[in-house]
This record gives sequence, structure tokens and C-alpha cells, in this order.
Amino acid sequence: MKTFLPDGTVVETFFDVLLKTCGVRHLFIRPDFTIVSIDSTGQVDIISSNARSALNEQYGRNLMG
Repeated sequence: MKTFLPDGTVVETFFDVLLKTCGVRHLFIRPDFTIVSIDSTGQVDIISSNARSALNEQYGRNLMG
């Protein structure tokens, strides 16, 4: 499910089968490309736009060999 907030943030809610017990995960995707992930076990992860860019770049390098 997607929810669009007035400030431009998009909240994606879905069942996460990767959790030990099937639970719900919420992704808050902000306009500055920062992501806040909250799962039903209470774990909160924050990935800044700079860290996200670095992770994507590293992943692309790994794919190319």
C-alpha cells in the first residue's frame, strides 16, 4: 500500500517475509531521498541520501565485476 503525505513523503507498507516472523514493514521515502524503514519488531533503520547513493554506486560496481 502506498500513502502520499502532503510534504512529498511516500509511505510504502508491505508484508516482509524476510523477518523471522512474517511482519509488516513501513518505508518512509522522503523528497530528499532519505529512507526510514520501520518493521513490526520495532527495528528502525535510517539511510541518508548520501549513504543510499554510495550503496547504489557500490552495488553497481559489484555487478560489473
